[in-house]
Amino acid sequence: MRLTQPFSNTGYRIRFQLKNCYFASATKRGCSFPNSCTAESLFTLAVIYSNTTGLQLKEDIERKIETDFGKNSVQAINIIINAIDKTDYIKTDRVLRCIIYLAKGSIDELHKYIEVATFDTRDVMLWAEYEKLNEDFNYKRVRDFNKTFEESTKDVKE
Repeated sequence: MRLTQPFSNTGYRIRFQLKNCYFASATKRGCSFPNSCTAESLFTLAVIYSNTTGLQLKEDIERKIETDFGKNSVQAINIIINAIDKTDYIKTDRVLRCIIYLAKGSIDELHKYIEVATFDTRDVMLWAEYEKLNEDFNYKRVRDFNKTFEESTKDVKE
């Protein structure tokens, strides 16, 4: 990837020369690209766009989106960006990891869990990080999404 135009002071416009995708651009209003772009290039553009809007996705979150959502990873990132624009408090790494974990690569489930998190982030944290032990309200924490996806099951504290 080669940056062909730096950030401007007038609104985050940025242009890129991506592999097999020349002169793709991202602004704070959205992304544009020629039809010849590859899925890899589009994902890269979506990640760069998220960075131009002030959202800094951690590397493990980017990898998980790309792995779980595959060809729909660009759409998933755009859905996440739009949700954060509307509801700023869901942008924490922990909440994003919980939503992505629960969605399991489904765009419909991504919408569902973003909506749940918008109402109360504690719900997605409970469902993603804890397992129910019995029919009562006894839960055990089995994941800690304050850590990366790779580290989330190691040394989990209640």
